[in-house]
Amino acid sequence: MMELKPNAGSDCASVWNPHGAVADECPKPELLAICFINAENAQKFKTKFEERRKEIDERERQ
Repeated sequence: MMELKPNAGSDCASVWNPHGAVADECPKPELLAICFINAENAQKFKTKFEERRKEIDERERQ
């Protein structure tokens, strides 16, 4: 399960490890990061990220 985490204590940046990242048919660990201009936009992204993650988790359980 993907988990969005604060990056270096910033309220404007987050990191996550994509679930099942595959490049060239070989799974490789990756770390993705995103930085927003303000904490409000970062929170909006986090809310949507978590909504979509829950939808994916529910689909995978079916």
